[in-house]
Amino acid sequence: MRLAPVAHATTTTPVFIASVYRVVTKYRNGTERPIVERGPWHTSHTTADYWADLLRGQGYDTSVESDNGLLHGGGGGDNSALADALSSMA
Repeated sequence: MRLAPVAHATTTTPVFIASVYRVVTKYRNGTERPIVERGPWHTSHTTADYWADLLRGQGYDTSVESDNGLLHGGGGGDNSALADALSSMA
């Protein structure tokens, strides 16, 4: 488990808060836009990776995110089309 230091307002001693992880699953159900589902939080990154691998093996596009944001994705290919679209908007 990874711990992140957090400054506490009344003391100089850092307080540590454990990071949590969850699996984000994307799939299409005959619609134009993908359906995004977020699973329950896990205290272990290894556990979240285990579930992501199981779902990926069933054909889902999965990624793992932490309470600090997206960690990594898998099975979904690259995001070059999205990057191109966003850069053309700037």
